[in-house]
Amino acid sequence: MGARRPSRRRTDDQARDDHLRSPDFFNAAEFPEMTFASTGIERTSDKTGKITGDLTLLGVTKPVTLDVTFNQRAPHPLPQYNGVEVAGFSATTTIKRSDFGMSTFVPAIGDEIEIILEVEGTQAR
Repeated sequence: MGARRPSRRRTDDQARDDHLRSPDFFNAAEFPEMTFASTGIERTSDKTGKITGDLTLLGVTKPVTLDVTFNQRAPHPLPQYNGVEVAGFSATTTIKRSDFGMSTFVPAIGDEIEIILEVEGTQAR
């Protein structure tokens, strides 16, 4: 499938963005990446499944399960990708951020957070 592109999400508030990157939250200087390595896949219907794996955040690795929905597979709509197949998936999971060492301001800021992934993969040429 297609190459991974790094995300550079911003909240449109530089002070908040800087605070989220600080050791209070994501500690981006020491831990610039969050990773997920799948350990298993279970198909639950024609369009849904569960992907289990290890999520690493702030240097802590915990098992999580992603609830996955297959959205669609179709030819790429742009002419320059003529003949390339594209598949779309949505996935969600909920974690406790304190399980990964991110406990600043708990419980004032919720401990449970939902991770939402929207993924588009292209057929390798």
